[in-house]
Amino acid sequence: MREVVIYTLMFSAMLQFFMALYAWGRKNEPAAKPLMFVFFLGGVWAFAYSMEIASIGMQAKIFWMKVSWIAASFGPLIFLLIVLEHLELRHKLTRGLLFILLIPTFVLNLLIWTIPHQELLMHSFYIERAGTLDILQKDYGILHTPIFLVLQGITLFTYFLLIRSIPGSSKIKRRQTLTVLFALLIPFIVNIPHILNIEPIKGFDFTPHALVFSSALFAFAIFRYRWLDIIPLARSTLVENIPVGVIVMDAKDRIVDINPSAKLLMQVDDTVMGQESQSVFASYHRIFHASNDPDPISKEVEINDKHVDVHVIPLRNQEGTYNGRILTLQDITERKLANERLQAQLAEIASLHNQLHEQAIRDPLTGLFNRRYMSNVLERETHRAERHQRPLSILMIEIDDFKKVNDTFGHDAGDITLKAIAGLIRSNTRTDDIPCRFGGDEFVLILSETPLEAAATCAERLRETTSTLRLDHEGNSISGLTLSIGIAMFPQHGNNIISTLRAADTAMYQAKQTGKNRVIIAAN
Repeated sequence: MREVVIYTLMFSAMLQFFMALYAWGRKNEPAAKPLMFVFFLGGVWAFAYSMEIASIGMQAKIFWMKVSWIAASFGPLIFLLIVLEHLELRHKLTRGLLFILLIPTFVLNLLIWTIPHQELLMHSFYIERAGTLDILQKDYGILHTPIFLVLQGITLFTYFLLIRSIPGSSKIKRRQTLTVLFALLIPFIVNIPHILNIEPIKGFDFTPHALVFSSALFAFAIFRYRWLDIIPLARSTLVENIPVGVIVMDAKDRIVDINPSAKLLMQVDDTVMGQESQSVFASYHRIFHASNDPDPISKEVEINDKHVDVHVIPLRNQEGTYNGRILTLQDITERKLANERLQAQLAEIASLHNQLHEQAIRDPLTGLFNRRYMSNVLERETHRAERHQRPLSILMIEIDDFKKVNDTFGHDAGDITLKAIAGLIRSNTRTDDIPCRFGGDEFVLILSETPLEAAATCAERLRETTSTLRLDHEGNSISGLTLSIGIAMFPQHGNNIISTLRAADTAMYQAKQTGKNRVIIAAN
């Protein structure tokens, strides 16, 4: 039996050392480091206890008993660290609190390794034989029970945290938690008979053997439920780290939680906790203090020179009773500025597009529509006149003796003359009329829905106005300008726009040949 016990303990130690090495290889994962220490200390405990059983002399047994107590004393705290990592509550364990929790473990090890004070923890060592086993027996001192109760209190608190987290956790998290809970319960349950001195073999501790089953459950959690791969982030960790401000207020409108992003945005600190939001956020109270509207409210407001997207979400319990609200604050300043820049760029692009469009359809000298645009418009207007049975009149206009102006006063004077005539055409036509520069000193005026009589009236007005025109150029007076104008109407003078335009051109040349400065209507 003695060899079976020793080999079993050695196997337990080797298994846990192996698991410790595996956890070390995953040391960057959450909970891996404390889990590594659990396996390592469990291996030390099982190995030391096997050496205690295997040793023959009293001093050797006492030495290995002290080594096993080192491992056992750190167990409750390491278990707590594992659970805190698993539940994403590690940030709750401050350095000060960790130091306080380490005190009983340090005291226990100090007492057990210092001979003068050892009796406060245990004394009266003797060896008692049970079958083939030589078991070290001892009596406990006055400090054993208080220290033991503190360590067991840490263990029970660990179980409480695990059990409390089960109902609200996800399916995978719940399975992980239950597996970890059972893994931690096994050594605790097995150790109870030893603590109460009701073990089958007096003084023999079965706990190191039970660690084999705990290790198996930990391995099951790691390999079956991907414990070291899938440790979901707690909501508190997410809220603390997301770049969106979060403020939680209770039913009495008191601030019960505020994350770092909200503090930075609102320029407040932790002192606002517990205060009424009306006093803290007086300037924004009408926004934050939304009525008990069952629906969320979204608004864009300006807070401390920043544009902020505010969402107010009422909180209700399962019975539907209102118990507070949660506010999310997202700084959209950069996005808004970027959007304004984008809108300005789009406006500039649209303006440039319009400019390019105007340049493409306008004559650069006179500002009238160019010949390409005229061709497109004539085709469109012809189809419309044909479809609606409306008249379409075309005026072909030419400046009489324009070459003399260029020869007498120069080309600059000619350009000024062309601009002036173009201005007269624009000012003497309707909004819907389309004045175009045909080329050189020739112009075309497209008069939609205009019969011949009205077109002739328009042409006479242009001719008479031009004859009174007087221009000054570098001290020279340019006057006596006249126009020869031909008129044609679709479909009376042509069955298509080309023949109609040709008819107007023929009439214009007839006006020039019969004395100029006159209006001629094309022959039918």
